Amino acid sequence: MLLIFDLDNTLIDRDSAFQQCLTELFTTLGITLDESQWQGMLQQDNSGRTPRAEFCQYLMDTFPDLPQQYEQLWRYFEMLPQYIQPDSSLQSLLASLGQRHSLHLLTNGSSLMQREKIAQAQLAPYFSKIFVSAEVGLHKPDPEVFRQCMAGFHARDCVMIGDDFSRDMVPAKKLGMKTVWVNVERQVEPDIIDYQISNVELLTEVLE
Repeated sequence: MLLIFDLDNTLIDRDSAFQQCLTELFTTLGITLDESQWQGMLQQDNSGRTPRAEFCQYLMDTFPDLPQQYEQLWRYFEMLPQYIQPDSSLQSLLASLGQRHSLHLLTNGSSLMQREKIAQAQLAPYFSKIFVSAEVGLHKPDPEVFRQCMAGFHARDCVMIGDDFSRDMVPAKKLGMKTVWVNVERQVEPDIIDYQISNVELLTEVLE
């Protein structure tokens, strides 16, 4: 069986790393934020789904004391991977799964950022193939990127594991794959998926 994993907020805590980047940015510039400003930024970021140029423009419009050029501001967020740490429990899980299944990684994002995240989390050795959207020219939820990722396998023999309902679960299900939704925030969505788990380390419970 082929297990296809999403990266951000599935295998790594991207949102926590992002918040640490924001903390570093505003602390360095001596800007104090209240809770409503924090929540506004996180909502605007939408776990990285908002285009980066759009998010940076929001920051520049909201906080005039920040660097007012996209390139200067984005340099702070290029440090995000350094806040990601290897997880030995996750590595053990992937090693165990890799003995019985083929493992592929499918992630949206730029090549540099996603590859650095993977390197910081020390995940590359566990995957026989890694698909980064910027490298293949296709982004989830485009069904073609899923087809490329599962080439050589029948859809019925593939499982998509991810946290994003619309970008991971829906397209995979439409292609006939099994689906495991890592529903950390316990969102309520239409009941079209096969399994829900609150943490990827619970994956073996639904695969057995």
